[in-house]
Amino acid sequence: MADKLGFLVNRPLDKSMSGVNVREVALSHWAADRSATVVAVRTQEFESSRVARLMAVWRVLASLWRMKKHTVILAYPGFPFFWSLDSVPQLLRAFVFAFGCKIVGILRGQRIVVDIMDLPRFQHVDLHYPVGLPIRLFRFFDLCVFHLSTELWVCSDAIARLIKREMLFGSSRVRTVENGTFPSDYDVTTSSGDKPPRVFVYAGQLHRSRGVGWLIEEFCRCKRSDVELHVCGDGGEWISDAVSDPRVKYLGRLNHDECARAVANGDVGIVYQPRGSYYDIVYPTKLPLYIGRGKPVIATDNPELSRAVLAMKVGLVVPANDIAKTIDGLDAGSLAGFAQNCAALRESVQWYSLYDRALGDEQ
Repeated sequence: MADKLGFLVNRPLDKSMSGVNVREVALSHWAADRSATVVAVRTQEFESSRVARLMAVWRVLASLWRMKKHTVILAYPGFPFFWSLDSVPQLLRAFVFAFGCKIVGILRGQRIVVDIMDLPRFQHVDLHYPVGLPIRLFRFFDLCVFHLSTELWVCSDAIARLIKREMLFGSSRVRTVENGTFPSDYDVTTSSGDKPPRVFVYAGQLHRSRGVGWLIEEFCRCKRSDVELHVCGDGGEWISDAVSDPRVKYLGRLNHDECARAVANGDVGIVYQPRGSYYDIVYPTKLPLYIGRGKPVIATDNPELSRAVLAMKVGLVVPANDIAKTIDGLDAGSLAGFAQNCAALRESVQWYSLYDRALGDEQ
């Protein structure tokens, strides 16, 4: 595989997970482990000159040119400025790069795989990311990337269906490569089965805009005095001051290994998603994080999330306003079967397994 796989990533090879896209981190580690050619272009993002930024496009394309007959995987969108498109020049530069990748791929006999994860235009709407361009321009650029790539990887079946409906041709090139988790020393830890589950864990973004405050309010309605909610992730500094219920424990901003340990020390993982176009179609990374530790889940009934949980038989799907009632009603054996299913799925939800399957199917 070493002479057939190339990889361009716009993030450093850093597994700390602090402020970076976990899917890009996973791709970079997987590619490096497979002895792939790794071209890191993240450093070009901070060059102040517009000329330097434009030249960076050509430097990356030149690196791509040297990967003859490779499968080249671009961590979406494959160049540092795509996530911060706030001007027409940036949009044009991004398009030049996408078009250049296609031309180089054709001339050098390459397969250009774009791993887009999810759709930035929905993130800007539902996650309130700032954007200086109309959403319709994002949609137009997405369509350009879709059609210029040889193959498109997305993180959920729902996103795959949406893109296929939008594409003018080549919808068969869209495939689902779901989000995963890294293996850890805390995989498939078992909880005591002789009493109701007591410690519930939520690992993820904790910014107020992500709706976590509502989840905490819902948990505080639990009538059981022995339960605890352990939350960890970026943006949760407000929790200690805003939440007075002693049953809610803010563990801070943890790296991957610390987070794995926190999940392993719990009994059940909570997968809470607000409603919205973004949340209803994504496959959250916290789901495989819990499964990898052998923890059953309680998940909200967002369409794609509930489909995945029910298909894998790893937990309960409930309306968001029934989480407290569900926790109060759990007994010692309520989730035992789900925990066994999680343990059986441990290796299949690891990043390396997911990407190996995707690349193996493609070759």
